[in-house]
Parts: sequence; C-alpha cells; structure tokens
Amino acid sequence: MRILLVLFLVLSAACAKVPDTPSPEPVQSLPDCHEAWVYAPGNYILELEAQSTVTLNPKHWDFPLFCSAQEAGQALHEEIANQRLPQGHWALFRLEGDFQELASYEHEKILLQKKARLVDWQSWPKTR
Repeated sequence: MRILLVLFLVLSAACAKVPDTPSPEPVQSLPDCHEAWVYAPGNYILELEAQSTVTLNPKHWDFPLFCSAQEAGQALHEEIANQRLPQGHWALFRLEGDFQELASYEHEKILLQKKARLVDWQSWPKTR
C-alpha cells in the first residue's frame, strides 16, 4: 500500500509541474523610411550599368536593410572593422519597393524578407 501511495505522490508531483513557456518577444515597429538601402558586393554595379535586372534573394544570404545610404555605409564600415565582413569591393544599393513591405526584425536586426530588385547604387566610401 505504501508503494502505491508513494507512486501516486510522485505522479501527482510530476503532473502538477507546469512547463515554462518562453514569453514572446515584444514586437518592434519598423522605422518610417522612404527608401530601403543595403550593402552588397560591388560587382552588382556592372550589372546595373548594363541595364540588367539584379535581384537580391534573402533565402541565400541575410541582407540588413537601412533607411539611407549613409546608414548602410556606416554599418558596412563597422562590419569590416570588426572583421565580420572581408575587405573588398562593396557598394550601397537602393532597393525597389516599400521599406515596410521588404523588411522585418529578425534577431534584433532589420533584414530583407523577400526578393527585391536593385535600382540604384552608390560607392562607399563616397568619392570626394
């Protein structure tokens, strides 16, 4: 009888424990931007100059988005300085489309969420 009582108490204790559920991350609102800019390898400039359609696909790479070329350039500089990106020929590109539709927060960064076409570019750092 004691064994049944102990077994009942153990099972009751196991069932009474409610598993911890992670609280959802707070939803962050995106900045109100008029343009969407990204840094990417500079060889896309040649494609744009040749009137080719160049599309970024976020399924293949994470593309952080920025509201201006200046913000994208500063972020690029920091990534290279912190050795998270290699030195090389990089450029800043403006994307076709609405920032709010292209972007979303992911791991505290604003990233491109769907394919987007490059429509303009700017070298970095700006030539004087």
